[in-house]
Amino acid sequence: MYISAAPDLHGAVAEIGPRGNAAVALHLIAHGCERVDLLDRFSFGHDPALLSKMYRGIIEADARLSAIFSDRDELTPDISTHFGEKAAAEVFFDAHRGYDAIVSCAVFEHLYDPLTALDKMASALNPGGWLFHQVDLRDHGMFTAGGHPELTFLTIPNWLYPYMSRGRGRPNRVLIDSYRHALARLGMRYEFQVTHLVGVGAVTPAPYDQLPEAQRALALDAVRRARPHLSKAFQDRDERDLSVASFFMTAVKQA
Repeated sequence: MYISAAPDLHGAVAEIGPRGNAAVALHLIAHGCERVDLLDRFSFGHDPALLSKMYRGIIEADARLSAIFSDRDELTPDISTHFGEKAAAEVFFDAHRGYDAIVSCAVFEHLYDPLTALDKMASALNPGGWLFHQVDLRDHGMFTAGGHPELTFLTIPNWLYPYMSRGRGRPNRVLIDSYRHALARLGMRYEFQVTHLVGVGAVTPAPYDQLPEAQRALALDAVRRARPHLSKAFQDRDERDLSVASFFMTAVKQA
């Protein structure tokens, strides 16, 4: 989705949360990026031999990649990896800057402080640089795996929720309106394509107002049923924002 959304992929790119593999990074290089930095707070115990086999298959299937990597055993220096707390999105961009794009898929909802991370990403972009992020606002099975309604995780008070979620990879409950306000404050031009709605599931990606009216109505009905039970922090949120279960963020830093 990064590649289809980007008008012009080039230069230096950072991918947040690649989960220990460089497959997306290789595709970014193939489509014109010169360097990709991979950063993840956590490390993954993938089998190096399997990763190498996968990378070789991707490279051999693409003439552009073959021209770059065919005589090499390593992906560096075009692709570099960073792990640990210094690679957390909230701090990495203090020391790493000059990016033409920063991308992620289903990562923002797991960050301890996603809005601080967003601020630092914006600062780390070159003028005209892009953000491409798929953000999943669902509960990741916390309650839905047991058959509970989708917004049940928003009924937990703010004082209690960190004890249930922090360090366990559970969602941070930062909703779409917070990202909207942050990007507006940063002066970035942005668009959100909704990809899932509460009570509906996956939808054809589109801005909220362009989604089919019947889908929006179903989602709003689900929100209205849940609203009396939501914790105080979510009681006054716009019902349209509460109805968005995932979205794709595209934002550009003014040149």
